[in-house]
Amino acid sequence: MDVQHKPSVLDSMESAACSGIGCWPVEVPDFRDIMVLPESLPLPGKPKRMIRQGYLCGLFFLLLVNSSTAQKKYETEKERFQARIDAFMQPYRSGKEEALQRLLMRIEAEQSLPEDDSTYMAINAFHTRNRKTYNKLRLNSLKRYPAPPDTFPGYEQLSISQLDIDQTELDRIGTLVQQMANIRTLDVEESATVQYVLLGSVFKYLQDNYGVPLSGFMEGYSYGHLICTEKQDREHWQVTWVNRVYITRYRWNIATNVVDEVKVWVSDGEIRSAGWLSDATFRADTPQQELMRDVSACLWSLYDRKHHHTDTGCESALGFLEANRDRYATLRDQRIGKLPRLPEDWEEQYVRKEAPIIDDLFLPVERTGEGAYRLSESMSISEFGYQNILNHVQVRLSEGPVDNIQFIKSWIAGYKAYATPVEKDVWRLTVRFGSGAFSFTWNIRTDIIGEEQRWEKKAG
Repeated sequence: MDVQHKPSVLDSMESAACSGIGCWPVEVPDFRDIMVLPESLPLPGKPKRMIRQGYLCGLFFLLLVNSSTAQKKYETEKERFQARIDAFMQPYRSGKEEALQRLLMRIEAEQSLPEDDSTYMAINAFHTRNRKTYNKLRLNSLKRYPAPPDTFPGYEQLSISQLDIDQTELDRIGTLVQQMANIRTLDVEESATVQYVLLGSVFKYLQDNYGVPLSGFMEGYSYGHLICTEKQDREHWQVTWVNRVYITRYRWNIATNVVDEVKVWVSDGEIRSAGWLSDATFRADTPQQELMRDVSACLWSLYDRKHHHTDTGCESALGFLEANRDRYATLRDQRIGKLPRLPEDWEEQYVRKEAPIIDDLFLPVERTGEGAYRLSESMSISEFGYQNILNHVQVRLSEGPVDNIQFIKSWIAGYKAYATPVEKDVWRLTVRFGSGAFSFTWNIRTDIIGEEQRWEKKAG
């Protein structure tokens, strides 16, 4: 009798033992050893197995596109509202941290939202008071994207059971995770929990049924993704994520943040026709969105360049990066410059530890000819501020389930992140995380990383 695998969290656990509602261990590739997935998908530890803890899994993936920290100047309505969220959550960064941790541990244990919990009630009440703003921002983001195509030639539609996924658990993620993430979800890009939860199962299906190797899977993923949206009624929108490997479609309730009616298509491995969906671009309203749009168009076009020898105007991801260093540096400088400076006496609470090995912190790095470390193009091309890097390093420093919850707590409450200018285009970033802190320098123009430092809080 076949047993369906339940949606999983990538966790750094040596065994596949878990309690409560059980677990189904599955051997999966360690994608970190190949490249960074779009939005710098954080994969904690050095996982050999996927352990099913549904709510943690979904929240981890939402961290990629939905992170914010206290800022000083707000240029868009979204940034201004993010600042209000950060201000509301400030007590849970300092003073009420244990209350938020208890809530997350209770959700993990019960696999449901404890509506009688005072912390959950306070967070939910904030959303209720600001429902109009949430709905407006989510609706505005949906309207920026094109409608989906009528058909997906060269893709095979699958049932969820064909991916060996338990439908009940997937529905639970679409409800439980999305509702817990409700306070931080401001646009459609941040609603994609199931898109990433399905990643490992899709790879396994393609490997088992089409013989797709990991290198082929990751190459297809490297061409980026497109988003298409279509209104269904006043509160529900259909959202479709398309990449060269698989397609995910779901219904998103912008009032509750719940996701359901999930559908999946996988590529049959045949070459797509030239120019397919090359015009499926989105409206950009800010400089960051303009750069994101150009990145998306470049990556998508590289498929036609390889398979149809089409001159798309974009020769490679690295070529795009080099041609747009000024745009990246400007955006990164603006975002980092809004972070607060470190308090002068902050180190009094910590003990300096032996510096971590940079390879362990930044797996997707390259060595320059001079022996320095530099972010790889796969991470750099999607880094428009600083969140992807900080998320990635924090996850690399996480050493188990307790750190995983700490990581999610930091995201919901807001990171304790600080920036100090070193010289032109060079910043030192520092994050206090749980019982530790870490710091490194980053040249936002050349992507050179160095001078990493690590601390632990003093006992007592």
